[in-house]
Amino acid sequence: MYHIRKHLEKIKHESYANVPEDFAADGIDCSLGINPYGFPKAINEAARMMNLDLISQYPHGDSKLKNAIMDYWKDCASIDMGQIELACGSMDSLTKINKMFIDKGTAVIGHGPQFPDFGMDVEAMGGIYETVDMFGNNGRFNGQRLINAIESRHAICYIDNPNNPTGQIIPIETISKIVEKAAKLGVCVLVDEAYGDFMEKKNSAINLMERYDNIMVVKSFSKGFGMAGMRVGYAVGPVELMDVYRKVAIPFCVSGMGAVFAQEALKEEGFLEESREKIAVAKKKVIESMKTIGVLETSLTVPIMTMVHEDKKVDLYSELLKVQVLSVPGCNFEGLGKNCVRLRINADVDVLVERIEQLEKK
Repeated sequence: MYHIRKHLEKIKHESYANVPEDFAADGIDCSLGINPYGFPKAINEAARMMNLDLISQYPHGDSKLKNAIMDYWKDCASIDMGQIELACGSMDSLTKINKMFIDKGTAVIGHGPQFPDFGMDVEAMGGIYETVDMFGNNGRFNGQRLINAIESRHAICYIDNPNNPTGQIIPIETISKIVEKAAKLGVCVLVDEAYGDFMEKKNSAINLMERYDNIMVVKSFSKGFGMAGMRVGYAVGPVELMDVYRKVAIPFCVSGMGAVFAQEALKEEGFLEESREKIAVAKKKVIESMKTIGVLETSLTVPIMTMVHEDKKVDLYSELLKVQVLSVPGCNFEGLGKNCVRLRINADVDVLVERIEQLEKK
């Protein structure tokens, strides 16, 4: 009856971005990847001084936030206004980039496990999403394996750094080698740095912009800066690609209030450094407390990690719910099974450790 694209009938779309409505009030939510320590204090003052007329006006003044972004990166990368476009969170940028590249049958390559919603969007656009298994050596990212798999038929090579769900940081030297190989084949490398503020700026692929013209980077204020409710993100790329990006973009994708808060957040780099330090201490404590449950390769400054039970028949997500800890089921990610979960560190780490210990005693 309706002219819906036929291939969508075969696609199963199940995002993990949801929280059960009946989750216990005293439960610990360790599911979605936010900063467990909130957002920069400067945002509180900005909110107190906010001109509420912004609510009734269409957003304007994108250039102010873009200038703030340029200033934020100036100590390690020189990017100009034409290389930046704002977005409603990083996922908004990812879908726009897919609109740039994906036709029916277009091949895209990524690695597993990684952020699943990107691959689902590729398939919704009619593309074919291929992944390279990264489970050797405890899930450690193998750059050479991905390099060997990239072919000229691929329109995009997708990498999330830090990786979601393992929380491991991929060295920029490895990213650079992948970009170099892809450049020779005419493949665009898309680096998703939604969790990028949990690693040092010098490891961002934005630092590669001056050397390569086949790279695009997406960033978010939802994770490190703790502004998930504001839905603010941005994409950075060479001018030639960003000119095409603007053809598939929509106006007013960032609210006026979100833009103001983002500008204030960028001024508080000390907040990110302090958050990384706190997360590293808490995450180490959680990992060291576990006796029977393992953890895939991860980096301490990133608040998420992949927990693995040695018995593949164990539903680790359900077992954690029994001790009132909400996580993300491993089966939502390429290659992971029900014996795995993605867990985010929470601020009250002692309670989390106590409940994991309760689980292990069972």
